[in-house]
Amino acid sequence: MKPVCVLTDDQRSLHISQIHPTQHPKLRQIMEFPVLFLGALPQDTPALYSLMNYADMNGGTWHPIGGMYAVVEGMYKLAKENGVEFVFNNSVTGITIEKGIATNVKVGDKTFPADVVISAADYQFTETRLLPKDYQSYSAHYWNKRVMAPSCLLYYVGLNRKLTHAVHHSLFFDVPFEQHGKEIYDDPAWPTNPL
Repeated sequence: MKPVCVLTDDQRSLHISQIHPTQHPKLRQIMEFPVLFLGALPQDTPALYSLMNYADMNGGTWHPIGGMYAVVEGMYKLAKENGVEFVFNNSVTGITIEKGIATNVKVGDKTFPADVVISAADYQFTETRLLPKDYQSYSAHYWNKRVMAPSCLLYYVGLNRKLTHAVHHSLFFDVPFEQHGKEIYDDPAWPTNPL
């Protein structure tokens, strides 16, 4: 079987200037921006992740009817109808494992039996803070060597007028993209001028 396409070494990363003839810096920034949430710079990310851009450009950005919280409300309603008990305003402090199976969730000094345990926290937090050491997949040394993907800082600003020139899900690149990425990954810290 013949390969459909063979990539040279300089085409294996997502760095748009290498895999696409477009040289306009703003367009390259837009195409490379989603990669920051994967935990790497575009030049260090496999080109396969360009599928994220494909999905965004061809499928668009989808919003649930009623807003993002409508998804939470729907899941909550369905769970309540099926007998799920919710405990709010408490922190999970541990997951009990018996014979390799998660059986309980510890919340403060209380323990809740569980048929299934799903942690929506970060993988590292679940491993190092919630699971017993015998059931952790990775050591503290492993986690200390990892480069974590940054989240984002959001500002919700209320205005007394409508912005006619900006649409929902707008991206503003008012600082050099390369500097932003290097400050996050080369010397992990909060960027001097966040995007």
